[in-house]
Amino acid sequence: MKDNFDMKRIKYTILLFLAILTIKVYGDIIIITYTPVKVCVRIENLKDYPEIEIIGLSNCLAVFSKPKADIIDSHSCMEVHKACPLTFYAVKKDYLEKMGIENIKWKKDKNVRKSKITVNAKETRVYYQDVEILEINYFVVGFNKKSMVVIKTSETNKFNNGKPDIVDGGFFNPMDYPKLLYPELLRLRLQKSF
Repeated sequence: MKDNFDMKRIKYTILLFLAILTIKVYGDIIIITYTPVKVCVRIENLKDYPEIEIIGLSNCLAVFSKPKADIIDSHSCMEVHKACPLTFYAVKKDYLEKMGIENIKWKKDKNVRKSKITVNAKETRVYYQDVEILEINYFVVGFNKKSMVVIKTSETNKFNNGKPDIVDGGFFNPMDYPKLLYPELLRLRLQKSF
């Protein structure tokens, strides 16, 4: 019995020593990635599409919960919760009124257009200190047969310490969209509906 107690004592002493050694060796290395307190999205050109509503569909990845659908307005920035990635959908206003926002099967309905962009706040990183809010700005280019084409235009970092906002822009690069050449982008811009 005493031998068993001594073995446990030696084992715990070695584990404690290794833990202290690890802390001593790695205690001066600090790895920081800044995640904003709040991530929100804004669509800049909603007024260009007067008969269309843009919906933010939050899918919280829960088995029994239904995705939450909210209408994106031009005045506010829609918050993206860390556990709920947000995907944009376009729907005609008259169809939305007829069906009701809760009754549309967003992933299967042929009367809606899904964008290929999904905003995941958990994976969004900010590399400035003291950021309180990250506003991500998008622009609706237009529609094709199956989807809504949306591009990110800028990010605005808002600080909690009185520091002026920092706007990171220049996200749209035609090389990022090899299938959408300039004539195609122009055609999409002229196609205001689907």
